[in-house]
Amino acid sequence: VDSGYAIRRTEPPRGPGRPRVVYESTAAPDGERNYRLLAEMLAQHLLATSERPGEDAVKAGRSWAGLTDRRQHRGEGTAATPVSEEVAIGTVVRMLGNIGFAPELSADGTFINLHRCPFRELAESNPEVVCGAHLGMIQGALADLGASVSATRLLSFVQPDLCIATLSRKATAPRNLASPVSR
Repeated sequence: VDSGYAIRRTEPPRGPGRPRVVYESTAAPDGERNYRLLAEMLAQHLLATSERPGEDAVKAGRSWAGLTDRRQHRGEGTAATPVSEEVAIGTVVRMLGNIGFAPELSADGTFINLHRCPFRELAESNPEVVCGAHLGMIQGALADLGASVSATRLLSFVQPDLCIATLSRKATAPRNLASPVSR
């Protein structure tokens, strides 16, 4: 009852004695709250209403990361006071780890391996939106930190349990990302 898997109610007595206590199961989701339904609704809405859902998803991810980064990492740098590439990438890798991606930075610092997608099932059915939002999160966090490195694309499901975010230095980063998500 305390976890939300059942409700308790009492029935009027059918004779002498105390009222009968009855338990009924609920439709409570397993584990944490069911945010998947909300994510599916938002992804479907974006696909149905946007002319460019992938680009809009990247924008949404950038916006989210910028707001989150400003709230959580005020002392580590802002666009006005840039941080080093190493600090910026480390901050992004920590952010991705906190979200559940199990990230791993490549030895040369040119890509981040994402070993576990917390939205895998949704990403498999809506990669343009979900993976676009993830790319935007990385881009937004790096931009908010004023880093001289940017995320240029996200390679989805390179292996069943691996996506790759590619990084480049701003001097070599392309300005217009026509196709932000590759599959």
